[in-house]
Amino acid sequence: MGEIVVLGRVASGEKPNDIFLKDKIEINSNNKLRWMDTILLNNNLRTAGNSLARLNNCNCFFTIIFLTSNPEDDLDALNDMIEEKTPHNYLSITCVNGVIIIRGIYTNPLNLRKKFAEIWMKIRNNLRGLINEMPKLWWI
Repeated sequence: MGEIVVLGRVASGEKPNDIFLKDKIEINSNNKLRWMDTILLNNNLRTAGNSLARLNNCNCFFTIIFLTSNPEDDLDALNDMIEEKTPHNYLSITCVNGVIIIRGIYTNPLNLRKKFAEIWMKIRNNLRGLINEMPKLWWI
């Protein structure tokens, strides 16, 4: 499961401030909660944007959730395959209860989209044995 959130239209110079965003993800397996997360942005986005602990002047982020039966090996493989070298872009990979969580926070939505696609294709190809490309609909 994956999602991208962009706060404002960068090409238009839009910098929203008063917004409400609540995003909640729950992963259940065999009637057992494996992972849950809630993102809440409520008013005054500029304060969150300037906070090093929150958005750190970034305006877009993504989350990829990967439920696996082999979390340690898959996490090691992903750590070897994925890296972020661009300043002001942040990427984290962790595992909780067999759920791999990958988060990226970026200043440029196009760079974020490219990194999301790169990670998605690596998961599909290297960990699932599927074709190494994004669905055509995704590139429209």
